[in-house]
Amino acid sequence: MFHFLVVDDEPEILEVMEAYLDDIYPDCKIITANDGSEAFEKAQGQKFDAILTDYKMPGLSGSELIKKIRQSDGVNKDIGCLIITGFMDLASLEMSQLENTLLLSKPIDVEQLKTNLKVSMHFKAI
Repeated sequence: MFHFLVVDDEPEILEVMEAYLDDIYPDCKIITANDGSEAFEKAQGQKFDAILTDYKMPGLSGSELIKKIRQSDGVNKDIGCLIITGFMDLASLEMSQLENTLLLSKPIDVEQLKTNLKVSMHFKAI
């Protein structure tokens, strides 16, 4: 059973992501967070197979969240991540500094999400 952390400040996007993940991996466990700070706290206490985060959020952005997780000594420091964004140009610049992280554009294409999740989960196995 796969275990995902999904982070977005928009409740509607969280609901859509949960539905997509449940369709792709019917037995998966999904934990949600409404911002980067909440997500960081949840990432310290539980092991995930992948983290899917919005790029632009109040407080910690998605890329700042990933950097903070990577710098921690937590159980998810080497996890594969997906940044989901409508700001591809801005996110692409920051992506070059993040290891084991893929970018997915909004609106979300389910097949692309599925492909990127498989690649992302492979990162942590390397």
